[in-house]
Amino acid sequence: YMLARLRNGVSLAQAQPEMNVISAWARQRVPGREQFLRDSKWRVELRSLREDTVGRFQSALFLLFGAAALVLLLAVANVSGLFLARTIGRARELAVRAALGAGQMRIAGALAAEVAVVTLMGGAIGIALAAASLPFVVRTGLPRANELRIDAPVGAFALVVLVFIAAAITMLIALLTARTDSVVLRERSTTAAGARLRAGLVTMQVAIAVTLVASGVLLSQSYQRLRGVETGFDPANVLTFRVTLPPGAYDTAEKRRAFFESLQSNLRSAPAVVDASAISQLPLSRDNWTISFTVEGLTPAPGEVPPGANVRFVLPGYIDTMKIPLLRGRRLDTRDRGDTPKVVLIDETAARRWWPGQDAVGKRITFSTSAETTVWREVVGVVGAVRHDAHRAPPEPHLYLPLLQSASQSEAVFVVRGTGDLTDTVRSIVRGIDPAQPVYGFRTMQQTLDDASAQPRLHALLVAIFASIGVLLASVGLYALLAYIVASRTREVGVRIALGATQTQVVRFVVRWSLRVTLVGIAVGLAGAVAMIRSMRALLFGVDPLAPAAYVLVAAAFLVVAMIASVVPAMRAARIDP
Repeated sequence: YMLARLRNGVSLAQAQPEMNVISAWARQRVPGREQFLRDSKWRVELRSLREDTVGRFQSALFLLFGAAALVLLLAVANVSGLFLARTIGRARELAVRAALGAGQMRIAGALAAEVAVVTLMGGAIGIALAAASLPFVVRTGLPRANELRIDAPVGAFALVVLVFIAAAITMLIALLTARTDSVVLRERSTTAAGARLRAGLVTMQVAIAVTLVASGVLLSQSYQRLRGVETGFDPANVLTFRVTLPPGAYDTAEKRRAFFESLQSNLRSAPAVVDASAISQLPLSRDNWTISFTVEGLTPAPGEVPPGANVRFVLPGYIDTMKIPLLRGRRLDTRDRGDTPKVVLIDETAARRWWPGQDAVGKRITFSTSAETTVWREVVGVVGAVRHDAHRAPPEPHLYLPLLQSASQSEAVFVVRGTGDLTDTVRSIVRGIDPAQPVYGFRTMQQTLDDASAQPRLHALLVAIFASIGVLLASVGLYALLAYIVASRTREVGVRIALGATQTQVVRFVVRWSLRVTLVGIAVGLAGAVAMIRSMRALLFGVDPLAPAAYVLVAAAFLVVAMIASVVPAMRAARIDP
Protein backbone atom coordinates (compact mmCIF):
# COMPACT_ATOMS: atom_id res chain seq x y z
CA TYR A 1 0.00 0.00 0.00
CA MET A 2 1.07 3.56 -0.68
CA LEU A 3 -0.44 6.70 0.82
CA ALA A 4 -1.04 9.92 -1.10
CA ARG A 5 -2.95 13.09 -0.35
CA LEU A 6 -5.14 14.51 -3.10
CA ARG A 7 -5.07 18.17 -3.96
CA ASN A 8 -7.99 20.24 -2.75
CA GLY A 9 -10.96 19.86 -5.05
CA VAL A 10 -9.67 16.70 -6.77
CA SER A 11 -11.75 13.51 -6.44
CA LEU A 12 -10.60 9.90 -6.67
CA ALA A 13 -12.37 9.50 -10.01
CA GLN A 14 -10.47 12.49 -11.40
CA ALA A 15 -7.13 11.23 -10.11
CA GLN A 16 -7.47 7.62 -11.35
CA PRO A 17 -6.73 8.36 -15.06
CA GLU A 18 -3.50 10.09 -14.09
CA MET A 19 -2.60 7.14 -11.89
CA ASN A 20 -3.19 4.79 -14.85
CA VAL A 21 -0.54 6.70 -16.78
CA ILE A 22 1.84 6.44 -13.82
CA SER A 23 1.12 2.70 -13.59
CA ALA A 24 2.05 2.21 -17.26
CA TRP A 25 5.26 4.20 -16.68
CA ALA A 26 6.11 2.07 -13.60
CA ARG A 27 5.60 -1.22 -15.47
CA GLN A 28 8.36 -0.26 -17.89
CA ARG A 29 10.88 0.32 -15.11
CA VAL A 30 10.91 -3.09 -13.42
CA PRO A 31 13.81 -5.05 -14.96
CA GLY A 32 12.77 -8.49 -16.14
CA ARG A 33 9.13 -8.05 -15.13
CA GLU A 34 7.77 -5.73 -17.81
CA GLN A 35 6.06 -8.48 -19.82
CA PHE A 36 4.57 -10.16 -16.74
CA LEU A 37 3.17 -6.90 -15.38
CA ARG A 38 1.76 -6.00 -18.78
CA ASP A 39 0.19 -9.43 -19.30
CA SER A 40 -1.34 -9.45 -15.82
CA LYS A 41 -2.75 -5.92 -16.40
CA TRP A 42 -1.10 -4.65 -13.23
CA ARG A 43 -2.12 -1.14 -12.21
CA VAL A 44 -2.62 1.04 -9.15
CA GLU A 45 -6.18 1.61 -7.96
CA LEU A 46 -7.02 4.61 -5.79
CA ARG A 47 -9.20 4.13 -2.73
CA SER A 48 -10.14 6.37 0.15
CA LEU A 49 -8.11 5.57 3.26
CA ARG A 50 -11.18 6.10 5.41
CA GLU A 51 -13.27 3.76 3.28
CA ASP A 52 -10.50 1.17 3.13
CA THR A 53 -10.06 1.26 6.91
CA VAL A 54 -13.59 1.42 8.27
CA GLY A 55 -15.85 0.98 5.24
CA ARG A 56 -16.74 -2.65 5.92
CA PHE A 57 -17.34 -1.85 9.60
CA GLN A 58 -19.50 1.22 9.09
CA SER A 59 -22.91 -0.45 9.18
CA ALA A 60 -21.86 -2.56 12.17
CA LEU A 61 -20.67 0.49 14.09
CA PHE A 62 -23.91 2.32 13.37
CA LEU A 63 -25.84 -0.73 14.55
CA LEU A 64 -23.93 -0.93 17.82
CA PHE A 65 -24.21 2.81 18.40
CA GLY A 66 -27.95 2.61 17.78
CA ALA A 67 -28.33 -0.34 20.15
CA ALA A 68 -26.35 1.48 22.85
CA ALA A 69 -28.47 4.60 22.36
CA LEU A 70 -31.66 2.54 22.73
CA VAL A 71 -30.39 0.98 25.95
CA LEU A 72 -29.53 4.46 27.26
CA LEU A 73 -33.02 5.69 26.36
CA LEU A 74 -34.51 2.67 28.08
CA ALA A 75 -32.47 3.32 31.21
CA VAL A 76 -33.54 6.97 31.20
CA ALA A 77 -37.19 5.92 30.96
CA ASN A 78 -36.69 3.52 33.86
CA VAL A 79 -35.02 6.13 36.07
CA SER A 80 -37.67 8.66 35.10
CA GLY A 81 -40.37 6.26 36.23
CA LEU A 82 -38.67 5.72 39.56
CA PHE A 83 -38.30 9.45 40.16
CA LEU A 84 -41.93 10.00 39.19
CA ALA A 85 -43.05 7.41 41.74
CA ARG A 86 -40.90 8.99 44.41
CA THR A 87 -42.18 12.48 43.58
CA ILE A 88 -45.80 11.35 43.57
CA GLY A 89 -45.25 9.80 46.97
CA ARG A 90 -44.08 13.21 48.15
CA ALA A 91 -46.98 15.10 46.50
CA ARG A 92 -48.45 16.28 49.83
CA GLU A 93 -45.02 17.35 51.09
CA LEU A 94 -44.36 19.35 47.93
CA ALA A 95 -47.82 20.92 48.07
CA VAL A 96 -47.21 22.01 51.67
CA ARG A 97 -43.90 23.55 50.61
CA ALA A 98 -45.68 25.44 47.85
CA ALA A 99 -48.39 26.61 50.28
CA LEU A 100 -45.72 27.91 52.64
CA GLY A 101 -44.25 30.07 49.89
CA ALA A 102 -41.76 27.89 48.08
CA GLY A 103 -41.85 28.81 44.40
CA GLN A 104 -41.89 26.36 41.54
CA MET A 105 -38.32 27.19 40.66
CA ARG A 106 -37.14 26.42 44.19
CA ILE A 107 -39.01 23.11 44.24
CA ALA A 108 -37.74 22.25 40.77
CA GLY A 109 -34.21 23.14 41.88
CA ALA A 110 -34.40 20.75 44.83
CA LEU A 111 -35.70 17.98 42.56
CA ALA A 112 -33.01 18.77 39.96
CA ALA A 113 -30.30 18.41 42.61
CA GLU A 114 -31.58 14.94 43.54
CA VAL A 115 -31.75 13.90 39.90
CA ALA A 116 -28.27 15.30 39.21
CA VAL A 117 -26.69 13.31 42.05
CA VAL A 118 -28.18 10.03 40.83
CA THR A 119 -27.38 10.79 37.19
CA LEU A 120 -23.76 11.73 37.87
CA MET A 121 -23.23 8.65 40.02
CA GLY A 122 -24.65 6.47 37.26
CA GLY A 123 -22.46 8.25 34.70
CA ALA A 124 -19.35 7.68 36.80
CA ILE A 125 -20.13 3.98 37.09
CA GLY A 126 -20.78 3.82 33.34
CA ILE A 127 -17.45 5.45 32.48
CA ALA A 128 -15.66 3.04 34.83
CA LEU A 129 -17.34 0.07 33.14
CA ALA A 130 -16.44 1.49 29.72
CA ALA A 131 -12.79 1.79 30.75
CA ALA A 132 -12.81 -1.77 32.06
CA SER A 133 -14.29 -3.06 28.78
CA LEU A 134 -11.63 -1.49 26.54
CA PRO A 135 -9.39 -4.62 26.51
CA PHE A 136 -12.37 -6.61 25.26
CA VAL A 137 -13.07 -4.04 22.53
CA VAL A 138 -9.44 -4.18 21.38
CA ARG A 139 -9.76 -7.94 20.84
CA THR A 140 -12.80 -7.52 18.57
CA GLY A 141 -10.67 -6.56 15.57
CA LEU A 142 -12.39 -3.22 14.98
CA PRO A 143 -10.11 -0.82 13.09
CA ARG A 144 -7.92 1.34 15.34
CA ALA A 145 -9.54 -0.17 18.42
CA ASN A 146 -6.16 -0.11 20.18
CA GLU A 147 -6.26 3.70 20.02
CA LEU A 148 -9.47 3.98 22.02
CA ARG A 149 -9.10 5.92 25.27
CA ILE A 150 -11.37 7.39 27.93
CA ASP A 151 -9.94 10.88 27.48
CA ALA A 152 -11.15 14.46 27.92
CA PRO A 153 -13.36 14.58 24.77
CA VAL A 154 -15.06 11.34 25.78
CA GLY A 155 -15.58 12.64 29.31
CA ALA A 156 -16.96 15.92 27.96
CA PHE A 157 -19.39 14.08 25.69
CA ALA A 158 -20.53 11.90 28.58
CA LEU A 159 -21.00 14.97 30.77
CA VAL A 160 -23.13 16.69 28.11
CA VAL A 161 -25.28 13.58 27.77
CA LEU A 162 -25.68 13.33 31.55
CA VAL A 163 -26.67 16.99 31.84
CA PHE A 164 -29.23 16.55 29.07
CA ILE A 165 -30.66 13.43 30.76
CA ALA A 166 -30.87 15.13 34.16
CA ALA A 167 -32.58 18.17 32.61
CA ALA A 168 -35.11 16.02 30.76
CA ILE A 169 -36.04 14.04 33.89
CA THR A 170 -36.29 17.22 35.96
CA MET A 171 -38.60 18.82 33.40
CA LEU A 172 -40.90 15.78 33.44
CA ILE A 173 -41.16 15.88 37.21
CA ALA A 174 -41.58 19.68 37.33
CA LEU A 175 -44.39 19.56 34.77
CA LEU A 176 -46.15 16.85 36.76
CA THR A 177 -45.95 18.72 40.08
CA ALA A 178 -47.09 22.04 38.60
CA ARG A 179 -50.50 20.91 37.35
CA THR A 180 -52.77 21.89 40.25
CA ASP A 181 -53.01 24.36 43.11
CA SER A 182 -54.85 22.85 46.06
CA VAL A 183 -53.26 20.19 48.20
CA VAL A 184 -56.06 17.64 47.79
CA LEU A 185 -56.50 18.17 44.06
CA ARG A 186 -52.73 18.16 43.64
CA GLU A 187 -52.42 14.74 45.23
CA ARG A 188 -55.26 13.18 43.25
CA SER A 189 -54.48 14.69 39.86
CA THR A 190 -50.78 14.11 40.28
CA THR A 191 -51.43 10.45 41.08
CA ALA A 192 -53.58 9.98 37.96
CA ALA A 193 -51.23 11.93 35.74
CA GLY A 194 -48.25 10.08 37.16
CA ALA A 195 -49.89 6.73 36.47
CA ARG A 196 -50.51 7.65 32.86
CA LEU A 197 -47.00 9.02 32.42
CA ARG A 198 -45.39 5.97 34.02
CA ALA A 199 -47.53 3.69 31.86
CA GLY A 200 -46.26 5.57 28.81
CA LEU A 201 -42.66 5.24 29.98
CA VAL A 202 -43.04 1.51 30.60
CA THR A 203 -44.65 1.08 27.18
CA MET A 204 -41.62 2.78 25.68
CA GLN A 205 -39.29 0.50 27.66
CA VAL A 206 -41.09 -2.58 26.41
CA ALA A 207 -40.99 -1.26 22.84
CA ILE A 208 -37.24 -0.61 23.00
CA ALA A 209 -36.57 -3.99 24.59
CA VAL A 210 -38.65 -5.74 21.91
CA THR A 211 -36.69 -3.93 19.18
CA LEU A 212 -33.37 -5.00 20.70
CA VAL A 213 -34.43 -8.59 21.34
CA ALA A 214 -35.87 -9.04 17.84
CA SER A 215 -32.67 -7.62 16.32
CA GLY A 216 -30.56 -9.85 18.56
CA VAL A 217 -32.53 -12.97 17.60
CA LEU A 218 -32.10 -12.29 13.88
CA LEU A 219 -28.38 -11.52 14.24
CA SER A 220 -27.89 -14.71 16.27
CA GLN A 221 -29.70 -16.72 13.60
CA SER A 222 -27.54 -15.06 10.95
CA TYR A 223 -24.36 -15.93 12.84
CA GLN A 224 -25.42 -19.56 13.22
CA ARG A 225 -26.20 -19.78 9.50
CA LEU A 226 -22.83 -18.22 8.76
CA ARG A 227 -21.02 -20.76 10.94
CA GLY A 228 -22.83 -23.54 9.11
CA VAL A 229 -21.62 -22.47 5.67
CA GLU A 230 -19.43 -25.05 3.96
CA THR A 231 -15.97 -23.53 3.48
CA GLY A 232 -14.74 -26.22 1.10
CA PHE A 233 -11.85 -27.39 3.29
CA ASP A 234 -11.26 -29.03 6.67
CA PRO A 235 -9.61 -26.63 9.18
CA ALA A 236 -9.24 -29.17 11.99
CA ASN A 237 -5.70 -29.90 13.22
CA VAL A 238 -4.03 -27.60 10.67
CA LEU A 239 -1.22 -25.26 11.72
CA THR A 240 -0.18 -22.44 9.39
CA PHE A 241 2.94 -20.28 9.33
CA ARG A 242 4.54 -17.88 6.88
CA VAL A 243 7.96 -18.00 5.24
CA THR A 244 9.49 -15.07 3.34
CA LEU A 245 12.81 -15.79 1.65
CA PRO A 246 15.26 -12.85 1.59
CA PRO A 247 16.36 -11.86 -1.93
CA GLY A 248 20.02 -11.78 -0.94
CA ALA A 249 20.29 -15.39 0.17
CA TYR A 250 17.74 -16.72 -2.33
CA ASP A 251 18.45 -14.75 -5.47
CA THR A 252 17.46 -17.41 -7.99
CA ALA A 253 14.29 -19.37 -8.68
CA GLU A 254 16.19 -22.63 -8.22
CA LYS A 255 17.27 -21.71 -4.67
CA ARG A 256 13.76 -20.69 -3.70
CA ARG A 257 12.23 -23.87 -5.11
CA ALA A 258 14.86 -25.98 -3.39
CA PHE A 259 14.10 -24.40 0.00
CA PHE A 260 10.34 -24.85 -0.33
CA GLU A 261 10.70 -28.48 -1.45
CA SER A 262 13.20 -29.29 1.31
CA LEU A 263 10.96 -27.74 3.98
CA GLN A 264 7.91 -29.62 2.71
CA SER A 265 9.80 -32.92 2.61
CA ASN A 266 11.17 -32.51 6.14
CA LEU A 267 7.79 -31.52 7.52
CA ARG A 268 6.14 -34.57 5.99
CA SER A 269 8.82 -36.76 7.61
CA ALA A 270 8.07 -35.48 11.13
CA PRO A 271 6.30 -38.12 13.29
CA ALA A 272 3.42 -35.86 14.38
CA VAL A 273 2.76 -34.52 10.87
CA VAL A 274 0.14 -36.14 8.65
CA ASP A 275 0.73 -33.96 5.59
CA ALA A 276 2.20 -30.58 4.68
CA SER A 277 2.10 -28.19 1.76
CA ALA A 278 2.07 -24.46 1.03
CA ILE A 279 0.00 -21.78 -0.69
CA SER A 280 0.66 -18.16 -1.58
CA GLN A 281 -2.44 -16.82 0.27
CA LEU A 282 -4.57 -18.63 2.82
CA PRO A 283 -8.33 -18.99 2.37
CA LEU A 284 -10.37 -16.37 4.26
CA SER A 285 -7.30 -14.20 4.72
CA ARG A 286 -8.71 -11.31 2.62
CA ASP A 287 -5.41 -11.45 0.73
CA ASN A 288 -6.21 -11.97 -2.95
CA TRP A 289 -4.45 -11.61 -6.25
CA THR A 290 -6.84 -11.29 -9.17
CA ILE A 291 -5.58 -11.68 -12.73
CA SER A 292 -7.20 -11.51 -16.16
CA PHE A 293 -6.63 -14.26 -18.73
CA THR A 294 -7.78 -15.57 -22.09
CA VAL A 295 -9.78 -18.76 -22.53
CA GLU A 296 -8.88 -20.68 -25.69
CA GLY A 297 -11.76 -20.49 -28.13
CA LEU A 298 -13.56 -17.73 -26.20
CA THR A 299 -13.42 -14.25 -27.69
CA PRO A 300 -14.90 -11.51 -25.49
CA ALA A 301 -17.30 -9.13 -27.21
CA PRO A 302 -16.12 -5.54 -27.75
CA GLY A 303 -16.24 -3.72 -24.44
CA GLU A 304 -16.77 -6.96 -22.48
CA VAL A 305 -14.59 -7.53 -19.44
CA PRO A 306 -12.17 -10.43 -20.09
CA PRO A 307 -12.25 -13.48 -17.79
CA GLY A 308 -10.58 -12.98 -14.44
CA ALA A 309 -10.03 -15.08 -11.34
CA ASN A 310 -8.16 -15.16 -8.05
CA VAL A 311 -4.83 -16.94 -8.34
CA ARG A 312 -3.10 -19.07 -5.73
CA PHE A 313 0.37 -20.66 -6.08
CA VAL A 314 0.54 -24.03 -4.31
CA LEU A 315 3.05 -26.77 -3.62
CA PRO A 316 2.17 -30.36 -4.51
CA GLY A 317 -0.20 -31.95 -2.03
CA TYR A 318 -2.02 -28.78 -1.01
CA ILE A 319 -5.40 -30.12 -2.10
CA ASP A 320 -4.94 -33.28 -0.02
CA THR A 321 -3.54 -31.44 3.00
CA MET A 322 -6.58 -29.15 3.16
CA LYS A 323 -8.93 -32.01 2.21
CA ILE A 324 -10.37 -30.17 -0.76
CA PRO A 325 -12.24 -32.67 -2.94
CA LEU A 326 -10.84 -33.47 -6.39
CA LEU A 327 -13.80 -33.60 -8.76
CA ARG A 328 -12.15 -34.38 -12.11
CA GLY A 329 -8.68 -34.85 -13.52
CA ARG A 330 -5.54 -34.95 -11.39
CA ARG A 331 -3.83 -32.98 -8.65
CA LEU A 332 -0.77 -30.80 -9.05
CA ASP A 333 2.30 -32.88 -8.22
CA THR A 334 6.08 -32.95 -8.46
CA ARG A 335 6.03 -33.40 -12.23
CA ASP A 336 4.77 -29.80 -12.59
CA ARG A 337 8.08 -27.96 -12.49
CA GLY A 338 9.70 -25.00 -14.20
CA ASP A 339 10.96 -27.05 -17.15
CA THR A 340 7.67 -28.88 -17.83
CA PRO A 341 4.55 -27.73 -19.72
CA LYS A 342 2.57 -25.11 -17.84
CA VAL A 343 -0.57 -26.39 -16.11
CA VAL A 344 -3.36 -25.03 -13.95
CA LEU A 345 -5.86 -26.48 -11.49
CA ILE A 346 -9.26 -24.77 -11.38
CA ASP A 347 -12.21 -24.90 -9.00
CA GLU A 348 -15.75 -25.87 -9.93
CA THR A 349 -16.88 -22.22 -9.94
CA ALA A 350 -14.43 -21.42 -12.73
CA ALA A 351 -15.37 -24.60 -14.59
CA ARG A 352 -19.08 -23.73 -14.53
CA ARG A 353 -18.47 -20.12 -15.56
CA TRP A 354 -16.23 -20.65 -18.58
CA TRP A 355 -16.96 -24.21 -19.61
CA PRO A 356 -20.64 -24.75 -18.72
CA GLY A 357 -21.86 -28.23 -19.60
CA GLN A 358 -18.35 -29.30 -20.64
CA ASP A 359 -15.44 -31.13 -19.10
CA ALA A 360 -12.89 -28.41 -18.34
CA VAL A 361 -10.01 -30.90 -18.09
CA GLY A 362 -7.81 -30.49 -21.16
CA LYS A 363 -8.96 -26.92 -21.87
CA ARG A 364 -6.36 -24.18 -22.05
CA ILE A 365 -5.95 -20.60 -20.79
CA THR A 366 -3.19 -18.02 -21.08
CA PHE A 367 -2.21 -14.95 -19.11
CA SER A 368 -0.38 -13.48 -22.11
CA THR A 369 -1.87 -10.68 -24.18
CA SER A 370 0.63 -10.79 -27.03
CA ALA A 371 0.48 -13.51 -29.69
CA GLU A 372 4.28 -13.60 -29.85
CA THR A 373 4.63 -14.43 -26.12
CA THR A 374 1.57 -16.62 -25.65
CA VAL A 375 2.15 -19.44 -23.16
CA TRP A 376 -0.84 -21.76 -22.78
CA ARG A 377 -1.65 -23.51 -19.53
CA GLU A 378 -3.60 -26.75 -19.65
CA VAL A 379 -6.35 -27.41 -17.11
CA VAL A 380 -5.34 -30.73 -15.51
CA GLY A 381 -8.01 -30.95 -12.81
CA VAL A 382 -11.11 -29.48 -11.21
CA VAL A 383 -11.46 -29.22 -7.42
CA GLY A 384 -14.26 -28.17 -5.11
CA ALA A 385 -14.99 -24.50 -4.56
CA VAL A 386 -13.37 -22.88 -1.51
CA ARG A 387 -14.57 -19.68 0.15
CA HIS A 388 -11.39 -17.64 0.00
CA ASP A 389 -12.93 -14.23 0.69
CA ALA A 390 -15.59 -14.51 3.41
CA HIS A 391 -18.32 -16.79 4.68
CA ARG A 392 -21.10 -14.60 3.33
CA ALA A 393 -19.61 -14.08 -0.13
CA PRO A 394 -20.31 -16.78 -2.74
CA PRO A 395 -17.20 -18.63 -3.97
CA GLU A 396 -15.33 -16.75 -6.66
CA PRO A 397 -13.45 -18.52 -9.49
CA HIS A 398 -10.00 -19.59 -8.38
CA LEU A 399 -6.95 -20.88 -10.23
CA TYR A 400 -4.23 -22.93 -8.56
CA LEU A 401 -0.81 -22.64 -10.20
CA PRO A 402 2.19 -24.83 -9.36
CA LEU A 403 4.52 -22.88 -7.09
CA LEU A 404 7.40 -24.89 -8.57
CA GLN A 405 6.62 -23.33 -11.97
CA SER A 406 6.87 -19.80 -10.57
CA ALA A 407 10.10 -17.97 -11.15
CA SER A 408 9.38 -15.16 -8.68
CA GLN A 409 7.44 -16.60 -5.73
CA SER A 410 9.55 -16.01 -2.61
CA GLU A 411 6.81 -16.06 0.02
CA ALA A 412 4.46 -18.86 1.03
CA VAL A 413 2.13 -19.86 3.82
CA PHE A 414 2.73 -23.45 4.88
CA VAL A 415 -0.19 -25.59 6.05
CA VAL A 416 0.68 -28.55 8.26
CA ARG A 417 -1.88 -31.13 9.29
CA GLY A 418 -0.90 -33.13 12.33
CA THR A 419 -1.44 -33.80 16.02
CA GLY A 420 -0.47 -31.70 19.01
CA ASP A 421 1.41 -28.41 19.01
CA LEU A 422 3.73 -28.46 16.01
CA THR A 423 5.27 -25.00 16.50
CA ASP A 424 8.57 -26.21 18.01
CA THR A 425 8.79 -28.98 15.42
CA VAL A 426 8.45 -26.47 12.59
CA ARG A 427 11.07 -24.11 14.06
CA SER A 428 13.51 -26.99 14.52
CA ILE A 429 13.06 -28.18 10.93
CA VAL A 430 13.53 -24.68 9.50
CA ARG A 431 16.69 -24.14 11.57
CA GLY A 432 18.03 -27.43 10.23
CA ILE A 433 17.61 -26.18 6.65
CA ASP A 434 18.68 -22.56 7.14
CA PRO A 435 19.51 -21.30 10.66
CA ALA A 436 19.17 -17.68 9.50
CA GLN A 437 15.70 -18.10 7.98
CA PRO A 438 12.88 -16.79 10.19
CA VAL A 439 9.36 -18.18 10.29
CA TYR A 440 6.42 -16.22 11.68
CA GLY A 441 2.66 -15.90 11.78
CA PHE A 442 1.95 -19.18 13.58
CA ARG A 443 -1.77 -19.81 13.95
CA THR A 444 -4.21 -22.61 13.43
CA MET A 445 -6.55 -22.71 10.47
CA GLN A 446 -9.43 -22.77 12.94
CA GLN A 447 -8.27 -19.40 14.27
CA THR A 448 -8.33 -18.00 10.74
CA LEU A 449 -11.82 -19.41 10.30
CA ASP A 450 -12.94 -17.87 13.60
CA ASP A 451 -11.46 -14.50 12.65
CA ALA A 452 -13.46 -14.53 9.42
CA SER A 453 -16.67 -14.73 11.45
CA ALA A 454 -15.47 -12.51 14.31
CA GLN A 455 -17.46 -9.47 13.24
CA PRO A 456 -20.84 -11.27 12.93
CA ARG A 457 -20.14 -12.96 16.27
CA LEU A 458 -19.37 -9.57 17.84
CA HIS A 459 -22.56 -8.05 16.44
CA ALA A 460 -24.70 -10.89 17.77
CA LEU A 461 -22.96 -10.88 21.17
CA LEU A 462 -23.20 -7.13 21.80
CA VAL A 463 -26.79 -6.85 20.64
CA ALA A 464 -27.63 -9.87 22.80
CA ILE A 465 -26.04 -8.13 25.80
CA PHE A 466 -27.95 -4.93 25.07
CA ALA A 467 -31.14 -6.93 24.60
CA SER A 468 -30.65 -8.72 27.94
CA ILE A 469 -30.18 -5.39 29.68
CA GLY A 470 -33.29 -4.12 27.89
CA VAL A 471 -35.40 -7.06 29.01
CA LEU A 472 -34.19 -6.65 32.59
CA LEU A 473 -34.94 -2.92 32.66
CA ALA A 474 -38.32 -3.37 30.98
CA SER A 475 -39.26 -6.10 33.46
CA VAL A 476 -38.23 -3.93 36.41
CA GLY A 477 -40.16 -1.01 34.97
CA LEU A 478 -43.27 -3.10 34.41
CA TYR A 479 -43.07 -4.57 37.91
CA ALA A 480 -42.59 -1.13 39.43
CA LEU A 481 -45.57 0.23 37.48
CA LEU A 482 -47.85 -2.56 38.64
CA ALA A 483 -46.65 -2.26 42.22
CA TYR A 484 -47.31 1.48 42.04
CA ILE A 485 -50.80 0.97 40.61
CA VAL A 486 -51.67 -1.48 43.37
CA ALA A 487 -50.29 0.85 46.07
CA SER A 488 -52.01 3.95 44.69
CA ARG A 489 -55.34 2.18 44.24
CA THR A 490 -55.35 0.22 47.49
CA ARG A 491 -58.54 1.96 48.64
CA GLU A 492 -60.31 1.19 45.36
CA VAL A 493 -59.24 -2.46 45.44
CA GLY A 494 -60.35 -2.74 49.07
CA VAL A 495 -63.79 -1.35 48.17
CA ARG A 496 -64.08 -3.84 45.30
CA ILE A 497 -63.24 -6.72 47.60
CA ALA A 498 -65.73 -5.42 50.20
CA LEU A 499 -68.40 -5.32 47.50
CA GLY A 500 -67.79 -8.96 46.61
CA ALA A 501 -64.88 -9.04 44.17
CA THR A 502 -63.00 -12.34 44.38
CA GLN A 503 -59.25 -12.73 44.52
CA THR A 504 -59.34 -14.08 40.96
CA GLN A 505 -61.07 -10.93 39.74
CA VAL A 506 -58.52 -8.73 41.50
CA VAL A 507 -55.63 -10.70 40.00
CA ARG A 508 -57.27 -10.46 36.60
CA PHE A 509 -57.53 -6.68 37.03
CA VAL A 510 -53.78 -6.32 37.68
CA VAL A 511 -52.77 -8.76 34.92
CA ARG A 512 -55.05 -6.97 32.45
CA TRP A 513 -53.21 -3.72 33.20
CA SER A 514 -49.89 -5.49 32.66
CA LEU A 515 -50.93 -7.03 29.35
CA ARG A 516 -52.42 -3.78 28.10
CA VAL A 517 -49.18 -1.89 28.59
CA THR A 518 -47.10 -4.80 27.26
CA LEU A 519 -49.18 -5.35 24.11
CA VAL A 520 -48.91 -1.70 23.13
CA GLY A 521 -45.15 -1.83 23.73
CA ILE A 522 -44.84 -5.06 21.72
CA ALA A 523 -46.71 -3.55 18.77
CA VAL A 524 -44.55 -0.43 18.75
CA GLY A 525 -41.38 -2.46 19.34
CA LEU A 526 -42.04 -4.87 16.49
CA ALA A 527 -42.57 -1.95 14.13
CA GLY A 528 -39.28 -0.47 15.34
CA ALA A 529 -37.55 -3.84 14.95
CA VAL A 530 -38.68 -4.13 11.32
CA ALA A 531 -37.32 -0.65 10.59
CA MET A 532 -34.05 -1.40 12.39
CA ILE A 533 -33.58 -4.77 10.68
CA ARG A 534 -34.19 -3.26 7.26
CA SER A 535 -31.42 -0.75 7.88
CA MET A 536 -28.95 -3.51 8.80
CA ARG A 537 -29.98 -6.01 6.10
CA ALA A 538 -26.37 -6.11 4.89
CA LEU A 539 -25.31 -7.65 8.24
CA LEU A 540 -27.68 -10.61 7.89
CA PHE A 541 -26.84 -13.86 6.15
CA GLY A 542 -29.34 -16.51 5.16
CA VAL A 543 -32.09 -14.92 7.27
CA ASP A 544 -35.28 -13.29 6.04
CA PRO A 545 -35.54 -10.04 8.05
CA LEU A 546 -39.33 -10.09 7.69
CA ALA A 547 -39.86 -13.75 8.61
CA PRO A 548 -42.73 -13.80 11.14
CA ALA A 549 -41.33 -16.66 13.26
CA ALA A 550 -38.73 -14.51 15.05
CA TYR A 551 -41.22 -11.73 15.77
CA VAL A 552 -43.87 -14.14 17.05
CA LEU A 553 -41.27 -15.74 19.33
CA VAL A 554 -40.22 -12.36 20.73
CA ALA A 555 -43.84 -11.26 21.27
CA ALA A 556 -44.69 -14.51 23.08
CA ALA A 557 -41.57 -14.18 25.25
CA PHE A 558 -42.51 -10.66 26.33
CA LEU A 559 -46.05 -11.73 27.16
CA VAL A 560 -44.55 -14.38 29.44
CA VAL A 561 -42.28 -11.72 30.99
CA ALA A 562 -45.31 -9.50 31.57
CA MET A 563 -47.18 -12.34 33.27
CA ILE A 564 -44.21 -13.06 35.54
CA ALA A 565 -43.74 -9.37 36.39
CA SER A 566 -47.39 -9.09 37.39
CA VAL A 567 -47.44 -12.09 39.75
CA VAL A 568 -46.20 -10.36 42.91
CA PRO A 569 -48.26 -7.14 42.51
CA ALA A 570 -51.36 -9.18 41.66
CA MET A 571 -50.98 -11.42 44.70
CA ARG A 572 -50.37 -8.36 46.87
CA ALA A 573 -53.57 -6.77 45.56
CA ALA A 574 -55.54 -9.97 46.16
CA ARG A 575 -54.43 -10.00 49.83
CA ILE A 576 -55.63 -6.45 50.58
CA ASP A 577 -57.84 -6.39 53.67
CA PRO A 578 -61.00 -4.39 52.91
